Amino acid sequence: MLTKTKRLVKLGFTILVLLAVKAVLGGYSQKIFDPFYTLSTYARISVIERFDAIYGFVWTLGAFVKISVLFYLGGMFIGYIFPGMKNSASVSIATAVSFAVAVFIVSNNMWDNAFLRSAHWTAVVFLGGIVPLVALLLK
Repeated sequence: MLTKTKRLVKLGFTILVLLAVKAVLGGYSQKIFDPFYTLSTYARISVIERFDAIYGFVWTLGAFVKISVLFYLGGMFIGYIFPGMKNSASVSIATAVSFAVAVFIVSNNMWDNAFLRSAHWTAVVFLGGIVPLVALLLK
């Protein structure tokens, strides 16, 4: 659990980043997809010419962490439904299902669909309510 000081530091850092984005980009920040990346392309100091490379590295590292957590939690969920299954098998199944869904989305050119760009209420209800309820009833 985060202490009050850590929360205040995170809030202060978030406010500073948002102020920097608004001060540098102004109204343009509302029209672009990722204003923090655009801000990092404008930032320059004597040692580092372009901060967007650092931003890209951090974003890629974060994506790997999120994908790994997705596979692990998916494996735990499958292991919860089928308790006799090995952990490695359940993680492999979760990885294969995630990969199949990603291939389906990309092959049908649905990656730029408005439904997939934002969290839709039906996806939240289905993944956050219906699927765990069915798993609980099956158990």
